[in-house]
Amino acid sequence: MARLEWLASLGVSYASMEKDGILMPVISLKTEFKKPLFFGDEFQITVSLKRPPTATLEFVYHIVNQFGQKVCEGNTVLAFLSSEKNCPIRCPKFLLDLFYKTYAIYESPLCFGRVVRFSSLFSQSAAYLIRR
Repeated sequence: MARLEWLASLGVSYASMEKDGILMPVISLKTEFKKPLFFGDEFQITVSLKRPPTATLEFVYHIVNQFGQKVCEGNTVLAFLSSEKNCPIRCPKFLLDLFYKTYAIYESPLCFGRVVRFSSLFSQSAAYLIRR
């Protein structure tokens, strides 16, 4: 969800990318749980892009609870694939242009982050899933 919010913050709909023949499957995932969340807890996810997009996107996630305590951190790597040819492709030019336009003022890749806040209903459901 957080990476879809990150794309939406750039004005990009993943659904429209799929219709245009661009897929972004997760090819790698790593999580490190620090402490549990409980049903009813609220949390905040910060999503950052580790480096400018190429044929892949690597997102870094930091999750903190309502007290600001680190709950979990991790990363995902997504590849750009052509749905027509079912093979890897470079990051689409429109997305690369949006990326550089949005982040042109930043010099460090650590500044690519977006804070994504979810409603408490989602927080409760996700907290339950994270606990499992």
